[in-house]
Amino acid sequence: MQVSTPHSNTVLLTNWRLIFIKLHPPRVHVEVTLVFKLRSSPKFLLETTESCCLSRCTGKGPTMLFYFMVVLCVSSSLADDYKNLEHNPKPCMKSDKKRACESFLFKHVNEHAPTSLDQNQWQNFIRNVINTCDRPVQSFVPFAEKQQVLGVCSPSGGKIYRDHLCVSKVEFSFTTVRVDNNCIVTSVKSEKKYLILGCDEIKNQCCPVHFESNPKNVGPADHSSDCKAPALQDHVEFALSRPSLGLLVLTLLSAAFICCKCLLKSKKSAEHKK
Repeated sequence: MQVSTPHSNTVLLTNWRLIFIKLHPPRVHVEVTLVFKLRSSPKFLLETTESCCLSRCTGKGPTMLFYFMVVLCVSSSLADDYKNLEHNPKPCMKSDKKRACESFLFKHVNEHAPTSLDQNQWQNFIRNVINTCDRPVQSFVPFAEKQQVLGVCSPSGGKIYRDHLCVSKVEFSFTTVRVDNNCIVTSVKSEKKYLILGCDEIKNQCCPVHFESNPKNVGPADHSSDCKAPALQDHVEFALSRPSLGLLVLTLLSAAFICCKCLLKSKKSAEHKK
C-alpha cells in the first residue's frame, strides 16, 4: 500500500516486504520482516510525527490526520503478520499454548508406549490410548529418556536449527510408526537420529512442543548457537503480542514530545516578534 500527500514523499509500507524478499531466502522472510519493522517503526513514527506536528506549527506539509492514518496502517500490518505466524520466530520464546508441552510428551514420550516393535501392541496403543489415528507418521522416544528430550530445548542439550527449532547434540533411539487411513499400523521401525524439536517457553520453562521430521539425520552445526531464548526476548515478545497497543503508546508519547517542541517553537517565535 502507498500513502501519498501533496507536500510529502510517498510512504511505502508494503515495500518493506518486497525488499526483504529480494535480500533474504523465503524461509526467514516472516522473521526478518517482523523484527526489522519493529526496530524501524519507532524511528519511522518519530520522524513522521515530527514532520506532521511541525506542519501544524508552520502550516505546511501533511496534517496530523495523515499521521494517524499511517500509524493505523502500520499497526494493522503488524497485527496481521503476527496472527499469521504459525510459531515463534526464535526458540524458547513465551507461548500462550499452555498445554503444548504436555501434549508433546503425551504424543511422543508416553510412559504407556510399547517397548517392542509388535504392530498389534502399537495399534492398540494408538487407537485406544492416545487416539492419534489422524497422524500417518508418529515417532516415540522411550519414556526413560524424558529428561534428555526436555534437555534438547536447553543450551546443554541442543543447538538452534532454524526459527523456533533446536536440534539435539546427540542422537536418540526412537520408534517410528506408520498408520494408514483406516488406523491400521502398517510399519514399526526403530531409528537412531538427531532430534529436531520446536521449543517454546511454557510456564517459565523452555520445553519441546513439536517433533520435526529429520529424514537426512541433520545434526547440529558447529557455528550454531546453543538453544536458548533471544537476548531481547521481553521486548520482542511485547511488540509481537501487542503490536497495536505498542504502536498506540508510541504514537501518544511521540505526539506529546513533538507537540511540546511545537509549543516551545511557537513561544520563541512570539517572543522574537515582540
